Amino acid sequence: MRIQKLSWAGLKIWCGDKCVLIDAVEDFSLVSRFMGAPKSEIFQFSENTKADYIVLTHLHFDHYSSKIIDKCLASSGKIICSDLFSKKLKKQGFGQRLIELSIDESYSDGGITFKPVFSMDGIGDEQVAWIVVYHDLRLIHCGDTIWHGRFWKIGQNNPQIDYAFLPVNGVIANFEQAGLAFSSIPASLTPEQAVNAGKLMKAKKIIPMHYQLFDGEFYRSLPNCEAEFIDWANAMNEDYLIMNDGDIIDRGNDTDVSIKDKP
Repeated sequence: MRIQKLSWAGLKIWCGDKCVLIDAVEDFSLVSRFMGAPKSEIFQFSENTKADYIVLTHLHFDHYSSKIIDKCLASSGKIICSDLFSKKLKKQGFGQRLIELSIDESYSDGGITFKPVFSMDGIGDEQVAWIVVYHDLRLIHCGDTIWHGRFWKIGQNNPQIDYAFLPVNGVIANFEQAGLAFSSIPASLTPEQAVNAGKLMKAKKIIPMHYQLFDGEFYRSLPNCEAEFIDWANAMNEDYLIMNDGDIIDRGNDTDVSIKDKP
């Protein structure tokens, strides 16, 4: 298994001869009015990507891109999503390409297993986290979840998580323009919460994502997310990896892990 970090919350994963994208976005223009313009260059991946599977945690436009589906999904490829929000994808014309799964239901192909597990959105939209297993390697991608009480159970039901990708920007989002009252509660995990979530799931390594790229008038991310995450991980004796966009975890059949620059 090789795992490449894309911008924001995206992952590109190679499992043997299969390619998987999770929450992969290259054009964030649809969210710029609310989240602000990207603060750094977006990692470009679409020109050399044909995905066998595109996996979605939810349908917010910083995690879901119909453009990427149109451009990057192989002709025989499938979109894997939760049945909680599959109706919206069917309305967009993707019905023939969907694999819909209920919470804790698994789908396997070519040695890869996908399973959606509980997650919670900051404004109550439907969302899941994804467990991806290839041979003896297991990762979880937690979208932009907020804190909830299911992390213990996820770890118990999915032992030996090698990598937990968790949002850490603890954003305070003002949704008043969408007709929702303002809340001062973070709409994604804070660094402290992310380290605790990884610990409760008994992940071997916690990898922060979903930070540094956006900070707008209506979308205020915590400052110094990465440094705060590292401080909490060290204080709690939790192992972690910091990945830059384009970095790759190259994991073979042994226990060696290396992070490489952009290929």
